[in-house]
Amino acid sequence: MNNYTPAKFWNRIGAILIDAILLGLFGLLLSLFLFDFFVRLGQYGVFIGLIIGLIYFTIGNSRITGGQTVGKYLTKIRVVDHQENYLSISKSLQRSAIILTPYFLSGFFIPGVGVDSMIQIVWTLACTIILFGVVFFYLFNTASRQSLHDIIMKTYVVREYKDDEDEFTPIPAKPLLVYIFGGLSLLIVVFYSYFLFSSNTGLKPLITLREKYRQTEGISDAAVSQNTNTRIDSNGRFTTTILNCSLTFNRELIHDAEKNKVFISTAKLALDNYPDMKSVNYLVITLNRGYNIGIAQSNRSESKAKTPKEWRALIK
Repeated sequence: MNNYTPAKFWNRIGAILIDAILLGLFGLLLSLFLFDFFVRLGQYGVFIGLIIGLIYFTIGNSRITGGQTVGKYLTKIRVVDHQENYLSISKSLQRSAIILTPYFLSGFFIPGVGVDSMIQIVWTLACTIILFGVVFFYLFNTASRQSLHDIIMKTYVVREYKDDEDEFTPIPAKPLLVYIFGGLSLLIVVFYSYFLFSSNTGLKPLITLREKYRQTEGISDAAVSQNTNTRIDSNGRFTTTILNCSLTFNRELIHDAEKNKVFISTAKLALDNYPDMKSVNYLVITLNRGYNIGIAQSNRSESKAKTPKEWRALIK
């Protein structure tokens, strides 16, 4: 590379932060007019952010803008290929998709399959490994500072001026780095699989309850978790088990009477379907209404915590 030198570490980080802030502000601006629409989208809202991100970075990193997004322009860096040419729209789109797709969709639950299904597991692992590769190569591929998506597409992020003291020739990532990345990726798969299958018995009731909530009309997403707190004082050892049920609604619960009804029906579903309720000291129900479009999010929530006995008294 005769006319450019690799972008400095913090210049590239600065460009990412600037672009993220701009996209976030744009997302918040959209939400002022489309809040209810975003809420109704539920988890599908992340596709809004993905599409906006792909458009922004595809155009910004292409020959149309000289390989510069707003962040790159302000930090005086740009994207070029291995021949020092700016990227075509097609190549820029592919480069952007490699990093943005797993970033926006890593937490996406594939419709029609369980969260513990093989399809969902493979999808989650693939997104995790790609994002890990992006960070890994950026940190340790110091010769060219190519990240994973740069290596795949044979692109470079460079400074827009020449520095004879820091000039370099484009070289592929060292084989040792590739081997280390492969080994660490394999470890991620092994540990994730071990955690998933070793804890499957304990997670199964939580997953089942979560799926029942998600099948309920008006609920766009749900999260169920159980945690145990232990306190030791002069009187002995005390353990408190809490079951948390957090539900996201795609409509607004306007009246207090309606909210109370939803709190009670939500608690009843947990009391009737969670097999280990006898060990639960507190059942916490959280009602949420908000959106997440990947580049911006907002949430309004209200929670109630009661013992299972107190919830049953309200149900009667």
